[in-house]
Amino acid sequence: MKPLDTVKITKSSKPEYLGFVGKLYTNLKCFHANANANIFSMVEILQIDKNETCVGIINEKGAFWWTKNSDFDVEIAVV
Repeated sequence: MKPLDTVKITKSSKPEYLGFVGKLYTNLKCFHANANANIFSMVEILQIDKNETCVGIINEKGAFWWTKNSDFDVEIAVV
């Protein structure tokens, strides 16, 4: 998984965003993911670089953003 991949929200504590699909964007200096599962949690990503913490998914209808201060959980997978 890398920036600009098309991803889908597969799990979220905000159910209205389940299934949201778009391009993956990040300000993280280093972007890592579990290559075997092609899925990662917000907590895992935000532990990599605490200074660059904004991750987002953007499509033509809107965007979904989160940071280390977000109070919800989200998992995404490449589609």
